[in-house]
Amino acid sequence: MRDEGHRRIEQVLAEHYGDAYQPPKEKPVINGDGDSGSPYRDLNNAALRNLDAWVPDLGIHRCRGQRGRFRSFIGVAQWRESTSGKSLEQREPNLKICGSGIKDFGDNRTYTPISLVMAALGCELSAAVARLGKALNWFDGGPGIDLEAAKAKQAERSEAQKKTEQETHEEQFKQKTDDHGVDGEERVQPGNLLGPAWYFGDPAPEQLPMLVPFFIPARGFGYLGGQWGTFKTFVVNDLAVAIASGGKFAGQQVSGRGVVIQIELEGSNNEARMLAAAKMRECQNERLPIVHLKKDPPKILVNARPNPQFREWLRQLAEFASAVAKQFDLPLALITIDPQNKVAGFRDEQSSSEGQIVSDAFSDLVKMAGCSVLVVDHFGKDPDAGLRGTSVKETSALFILNTSDQQKETHAKRYLEIRKMRNGRAGIGVDFWMEDEEVSVRQLSKNEAGVMTMETVVEKTLRIRWGGELRSVSTLAKRAKDEIGGVAGTALKHLTRLINESGVVLPDGCGAPRGLRGVLQETWRLELIAQRVIGGPSPNTNFGRIQAVLQGHSRIAIGGGFVWFPLL
Repeated sequence: MRDEGHRRIEQVLAEHYGDAYQPPKEKPVINGDGDSGSPYRDLNNAALRNLDAWVPDLGIHRCRGQRGRFRSFIGVAQWRESTSGKSLEQREPNLKICGSGIKDFGDNRTYTPISLVMAALGCELSAAVARLGKALNWFDGGPGIDLEAAKAKQAERSEAQKKTEQETHEEQFKQKTDDHGVDGEERVQPGNLLGPAWYFGDPAPEQLPMLVPFFIPARGFGYLGGQWGTFKTFVVNDLAVAIASGGKFAGQQVSGRGVVIQIELEGSNNEARMLAAAKMRECQNERLPIVHLKKDPPKILVNARPNPQFREWLRQLAEFASAVAKQFDLPLALITIDPQNKVAGFRDEQSSSEGQIVSDAFSDLVKMAGCSVLVVDHFGKDPDAGLRGTSVKETSALFILNTSDQQKETHAKRYLEIRKMRNGRAGIGVDFWMEDEEVSVRQLSKNEAGVMTMETVVEKTLRIRWGGELRSVSTLAKRAKDEIGGVAGTALKHLTRLINESGVVLPDGCGAPRGLRGVLQETWRLELIAQRVIGGPSPNTNFGRIQAVLQGHSRIAIGGGFVWFPLL
């Protein structure tokens, strides 16, 4: 026989949900309120994911946490009358509270977090919702309980569901009976859950539209990976300016101007970098539709499980991005997140389950915002293995770009590779190198009196210069890794040091790409003599042979009396 407390709880719930309320069954409720229409389902789910925030404060008799892979509690349901006649102290801790559900095995009753709070504290529904919501920082205070409004909403939801089901059936029937191919033959089409069907012999489906041809799809989630110090953030900033200005990125014309929202979490001097990228495109004085957010978001994972606060952050981000796009009267084109490790919250980066949760979160952002999402990540110890951590990151992403290996020389040749592009070309890349640039930045500052002023400061930074056409990266990578030994290898190392320490921007007319740095051939020759790399009765002959060997391996280029590292 159920006690008075149980009857009171069920009475309140029945009044609240109306005809939709069903008394608890024997099976434990999984993941919160079993009624998908419950207005408190999300709160129940959040409570099951964070038991420590509210269970210890309920005053459940002999309540204690249990050890194990997942957090759980046991205790004695003191509000339930004992069927065996035992005293409270003699009763077994039959109440089990865990992330998969709540059940009192003494009477096989199941609870949601809200109904457990009601039972343990003897309070009404509104008070239980308010207490649980406050403990989880879900909202400020509990909602008022308007039973008539709740019932009306339930009826409205039921009617809408029936209408949707009817329309779905009609649409499926129409597709299955009226759809024909280009040859006029009937094509039986599957239901909505199966998606569109392609019949062999029909025209190939439309390819994925691209925001930047070859590199960035118009919609989807992908990574930009690379080792530390390979200018990934510069690439992201250059991409943002290209899209916002409607210009070119990596030699490719973007499909159209759009708004870019950047989540930049490394404290980089992005303002100067983006001004440099804009200056190269001669749009530094325009009001480009680019917005930066620099506050660390909630982690995607907390204790290896999805964090509900990150879901709310995604919602706010999508709403903000949409509002910015409306303000600029442009489509939302791209959201960038740099870097992933500031967002993910991995407990074990090798865990496939954790990796899947993180990838799903970024995919959800694509659906919410309706644009492309690019996330910056780092390579592991073995650069050839790709993104560090679980392989799920590689398989879940729609596309993956990466920068080439680290280079000691800041201005050395590099390349950006398309390593993965679903239904697109992969294994191709484009050269780039860094150039020095000075920009004027308007900087806010506060004087001694606390008055905010604005001044213009000149800052030195770098910008990207893109090379020529797309080419096979396997060839580039092989050549980059070729080692030159002997005297020629030693001479090459000295040339690298000279360009690093005293290289100059090469003049027009020498045949070098604009902005590249190098040194005079004579400077290199004299250095090799001074370091006794070449000598004897014919140092010039030896120097000529060294140059011929290095040019034959495409390691140096010469013109106008200068020598430099060529772009392959």
